[in-house]
Amino acid sequence: MRGRARASKSAPSLFSERGIERPDTYELHGKAVVDGGITPEIAPRVAQAGANVLVAGAAVIKGGKADSYRANIAAIRNAAALARREAA
Repeated sequence: MRGRARASKSAPSLFSERGIERPDTYELHGKAVVDGGITPEIAPRVAQAGANVLVAGAAVIKGGKADSYRANIAAIRNAAALARREAA
């Protein structure tokens, strides 16, 4: 992946300590990034564990229409924001 920073031992261990298996967890410009497997159900767990950037693919395109994409993105963002106790 272009632009990906070197893997950080701190980010993967942060998640594994909380029982979250994230093989594609890394640090990019000081942000803990979780790449893949992000759904509205998983987003709160990784957000509470310290993820700043969530990369979602299949969960976003589920439904196959622009309205579905918007709703799916909003659901992931809201779930993470609520877990961090931020305004969604």
